[in-house]
Amino acid sequence: MGVVKQKYISSVYLNKLYQQVVADVTEESMKAAVEYSSTEFVLPQVIAQGLNITEVAHGYQATIKQYVQQLGMVNSYDTWHGTKNVAKQLHRICASTVRTRDRTWFTELFDKARCTKVHLYWCMRNCCGNPDCLRAMIVNISKHFQPGYVPQRKPLTMPAAISVYEAAL
Repeated sequence: MGVVKQKYISSVYLNKLYQQVVADVTEESMKAAVEYSSTEFVLPQVIAQGLNITEVAHGYQATIKQYVQQLGMVNSYDTWHGTKNVAKQLHRICASTVRTRDRTWFTELFDKARCTKVHLYWCMRNCCGNPDCLRAMIVNISKHFQPGYVPQRKPLTMPAAISVYEAAL
C-alpha cells in the first residue's frame, strides 16, 4: 500500500492575509513540520520586501523558536496556548452532576470561566514579559470575585469555591 499524502495549508498574517503555503505531507509527518517549513518559506520573502519584522508569534514549536531567534527576532507563543489548560480546569470546577455539587464543582463559579479567560489574556498582554508580574496578576484574579472588591458578577463567598478556583489558576 502506498504512502497517504494530505494537504495542509499554513497561513501567514500581517494585519491581513499575506501568504498561504500549501504543502503535501505524508501521513507520518506532523503538522509542526508544515508550520516550520511555511515559516521558513515566508519570513525571508517578507524581510526581502523591506518589512521590519521584530516578533513572530506561533504555536508551541521549538524548531520555529530556534529559527526565529537565529534571525534575531523575538519569539512569542500564541496566547491561546497559555489559556487553554486553565479553561479546561475551570470547566471542571464550574459544572458537573448534582451529586458532586459543592464538592468538586461550585455553582458560584458558573459565570467565572469566560471572564477569567479574558483576564488571563489581559495579564499576558500587560505583564511586560515579566514572569513574576504575570504570576502576581494571575493570583490577583480571584480577588476580583471576592467580597470587598467591586465585582460586576456575583461574588465568591464559599471558602471551598475560592480555594478550588485559585488552584485552577
